[in-house]
Amino acid sequence: MATTRTRLIAAALPLLAVLVAGCAAQPTTPSVSAATTPAVATTPPLTASVVPATGRPGIEAPPDAELSVEGGDPVTGRLGTFAWRGGGSDSPWLPGTPIQVGAGETLRVTPTPDIAISGWSALLAPAASTGGEGAVNAGSGSTAVEVTAPGAGSWTLAVTIEFGDLGSATYSWLLEVP
Repeated sequence: MATTRTRLIAAALPLLAVLVAGCAAQPTTPSVSAATTPAVATTPPLTASVVPATGRPGIEAPPDAELSVEGGDPVTGRLGTFAWRGGGSDSPWLPGTPIQVGAGETLRVTPTPDIAISGWSALLAPAASTGGEGAVNAGSGSTAVEVTAPGAGSWTLAVTIEFGDLGSATYSWLLEVP
């Protein structure tokens, strides 16, 4: 009986070896792995120190900024120079997006989506200025952006907003004041 059992084991071992070798050599379905995927530039994940106050992580570029006056539709400003999450862009002085406002009206600038503001400053220059010549301080603060519209004429309003650890961005509008 031992000889029959020994013969069965001896006969089964090569078969078992062929099966194991066959399984190991079986072609597999290609899978995506770090070794086979092309390198893709990614931004580091947001940490608690750079999560906007609204709790929305993943803001990869400066938000839009809208200027509004009481009773009017908001107008999105033209994005100029910005520094954002380790990158950025330098822009020349921009005339900005046109909007008609009344002299002395309160102009409100709001980021869209709503991201917490840590500071802001505004410059006002004659619209004919091509490099910001003659620009004057139009206000600054650390909360809501509000500026008083100038007197009659065409003006460029440039507002730089600080967004904490996310970065900063400058937006401009061409104010037409009748």
